[in-house]
Amino acid sequence: MGTLMVETHLIAYLRSGTLVMVKFMVMLWSRDTRSASSSKGV
Repeated sequence: MGTLMVETHLIAYLRSGTLVMVKFMVMLWSRDTRSASSSKGV
């Protein structure tokens, strides 16, 4: 029972961690594309 709890917690932690990473990457990517397009327009 104990190990199962730890496993589920670890999976949830990893899942949330990857979600944060994806959000961060998307944020950076959108910012990069925005700056690139604005410079292209100018």
